[in-house]
Amino acid sequence: MDSEFAKHDSKVCCLECYNEHFAPKCIQCLKAISNGKLISYDEKNYHPDCFRCGHCNKIIIDMEFPTHNSKPYCIQCYNQYFAPQCTQCFKAISIGKSIIYNERNYHPDCFRCGQCNKIITDSKFNIENSKPCCTQCYNEYFAPRCGQCLKVISVGRSIIFDKKTYHPDCFRCGQCHKIMTDSKFHVENCKPCCIQCYNEYFKPQCSKCLRPINDKYTTFQGKNFHIDCFVCVKCHRIINKGENFCSDQYGVLCSICSI
Repeated sequence: MDSEFAKHDSKVCCLECYNEHFAPKCIQCLKAISNGKLISYDEKNYHPDCFRCGHCNKIIIDMEFPTHNSKPYCIQCYNQYFAPQCTQCFKAISIGKSIIYNERNYHPDCFRCGQCNKIITDSKFNIENSKPCCTQCYNEYFAPRCGQCLKVISVGRSIIFDKKTYHPDCFRCGQCHKIMTDSKFHVENCKPCCIQCYNEYFKPQCSKCLRPINDKYTTFQGKNFHIDCFVCVKCHRIINKGENFCSDQYGVLCSICSI
């Protein structure tokens, strides 16, 4: 019995039968791969000696190798013919991490701040004068100042009101000074005003019932009235919009009662 044999489906098989019936075939030379050493690429099997560069035909011995148009290449050929070039140093960007900014490629060590020239290591950075800018330089030279605390507003959320920029925690009601958390607010005396303060201090009140007016209202002689509160003093009928009326020392009279 041969000392070398193979197994298939948990059964012992001689090498001749295994190679003929079960062994994977090399896509390059079409021969059986019988010794167990094979390279799989793109769902195809190769003998190690058959796995070669698509340009120079040298055996690819590196575990990591570049590809182009679905073909493997040695690092030398890839760098010479296909690798993108770094916009900064003009050298090939081979296997490994690269940074793409503004449709240009960079080595990680070549992607630098346009102000201080330090390597940008953060995934988030600013753009100033069409150049990348690190957080430190952005804060020092370009970041807006908060209209309330006058400190730098760095990368992150900010609020713009009346052409001024604010930290979210600095944008406060001009009356109670609470942080404005609602996206809807009023403006009184050129200052933001929360809904609670607006309702308490600024919302128009009905001159008849003295309650706040939340909807449409009627104004007469500088006074505001709910639609349902603007009634004839004599017959108590609501005076509709466009209806003629008059007034005396007792109040408003509708067109009928004023005759």
